[in-house]
Amino acid sequence: RKSMSETLTENNVAEFIKRFAEAYERADETFFETFAKDASFFPLTSPVRVDNTDEYRHAFERDFKAGRDRRTQILSPAIRLLGDTAALVTYHNRIRVNGITSNNRISMVIELIDGDIKASHMHVSPMNPEQSVSGIASKSLGAIPANFSSPTEISVLEERVATAIGAVGTPK
Repeated sequence: RKSMSETLTENNVAEFIKRFAEAYERADETFFETFAKDASFFPLTSPVRVDNTDEYRHAFERDFKAGRDRRTQILSPAIRLLGDTAALVTYHNRIRVNGITSNNRISMVIELIDGDIKASHMHVSPMNPEQSVSGIASKSLGAIPANFSSPTEISVLEERVATAIGAVGTPK
């Protein structure tokens, strides 16, 4: 029989998600520590996958720290254990920062890594079209790589990436 530090349970995954949300609300540095070093991300503000926590932190930290009056609601969470050391967590997430509310769908892969629970993947999808990368780009081009000049180009890129992934699989 494996010890608690070697096995994920629904309860310790739920506790992790609670700590994750609390760190986000406080804009606490520990938020970034909830991710594995080699975690992958599909955030709202990028048209491509972000391949590690340092890159994610670099891209997101300034806006993360600048946000005030931050609230997050995790709605309809579902935890699916994937063996003893991994879980898939999905939920709807209502976030309010600086008086602006967004509604998203979140999927996370949670893993037990060296006795610590970490998120190894997070995918954030907008529930409203204006929250898509294209919608965000029209409001804040600073969050988009400089080689993209318009939201239309980003939409075209998203379609091309989706087509390529469908044909050959996700690159690593």
